[in-house]
Amino acid sequence: MNLNSYGFQLSGEDKILLRSVEDKINQSQKYFKPKFTFFLDERQCWLVKSVLDKSNFKDYFIYGGFDNAKRNMLAIAPLYSYVDFPVFPIVTLNFTFRKIDVLTHRDFLGSLMSLNIERKTIGDIIVGDGSAFVFACETVAETIYTNIKKIGKIGVEIFSDKPLDILVKQEFEEIKGTVASLRLDNIVSLALNISREKSALLVKNKGVAVNFETLYSVNHIMNENDTFSIKGFGKFVLSTVNGVSKKGRIHITIFKFI
Repeated sequence: MNLNSYGFQLSGEDKILLRSVEDKINQSQKYFKPKFTFFLDERQCWLVKSVLDKSNFKDYFIYGGFDNAKRNMLAIAPLYSYVDFPVFPIVTLNFTFRKIDVLTHRDFLGSLMSLNIERKTIGDIIVGDGSAFVFACETVAETIYTNIKKIGKIGVEIFSDKPLDILVKQEFEEIKGTVASLRLDNIVSLALNISREKSALLVKNKGVAVNFETLYSVNHIMNENDTFSIKGFGKFVLSTVNGVSKKGRIHITIFKFI
């Protein structure tokens, strides 16, 4: 099966990903077995889903170990197999530690990467008080379980396949202000607290991923609830558009993901 880009602007990595998905589809049809990718980030999931949907390919599933995960695997089911939901090769690892100790997502990711495993083998990392959950490929779960005794300087114990019992909560930094219009360069200017001239150059030269599609036009009009990511600066959402001031400027609220 050949997947068409359907007008999406594709990077070299995007093209490699789509070729990999094509291979998974062909292998699944040939051997009549489900085939799985590694974990995909949010943009990769969006791209793959968009292309498969436009190709009218229906025999796929996206899952990351729990509902609404940010990093997910793609499963390709064999045609006409009537698979309701395949068993994903994902292991849930629960790390426990003293509640007085403070650990972050970065602490866990750093310790995992020190094992020389690839980032794509690790899904979401959810950290709470005295407990954290790491969703990992089966291929690396034993390596993690065997080799990690500490995260940083803090001792941990690891249990496998315990159900996720931490409330997954996204935290934001609130940014409020006014803009002359909802053009992309104006939104970026407020989000980064830089001049419109600098934001325009940033959009034109580096691009901004709006709802996961990379755009280079400063004239793109943003809408309420649009997400946008700026490489090196983070991810944001245009949360609310709150009306117009007496001087004709638009009141908006932007949330920056923390």
